[in-house]
Amino acid sequence: MNINKENQVLGFLSLACNHCINPECIRVCKEKCFYKRRDGVVLYNSQRCSGCQRCIGACPFQAPKVNPRTKKISKCDFCFKQLDQGLEPTCVASCIVGALQVIDIMQPIPVYAQETLPDFSIIQFTKPSIRIILPKKPQCFWRKG
Repeated sequence: MNINKENQVLGFLSLACNHCINPECIRVCKEKCFYKRRDGVVLYNSQRCSGCQRCIGACPFQAPKVNPRTKKISKCDFCFKQLDQGLEPTCVASCIVGALQVIDIMQPIPVYAQETLPDFSIIQFTKPSIRIILPKKPQCFWRKG
């Protein structure tokens, strides 16, 4: 969380896997459950999982979660089967405010976005494949009288 010059609190929260360029989950998993597709999507093989939870501790976003039923890890797979069919991931397709988009990560960062957050240094190493769209300053219109 960040406080800007106008003392407004700006919060950025990611609960899903950010499909990092340098994913810590891949590095720390002794069972080699995690792997990365050529398009950058980080996938997970639950059959190999021992449930050690090292990946949860290593992920700066704590994106891998324990499935209470299986005691193994589960995580966002970016709806890769839908992507392969030319469709959007469910989170993007169902976001009613349009806050989520699929972008080409190899393209330059748009002027209205940023790659990192100032107070979140770990992401400079993991390099999540997300871009943060900066909020616009709202305009207030007051009724007179």
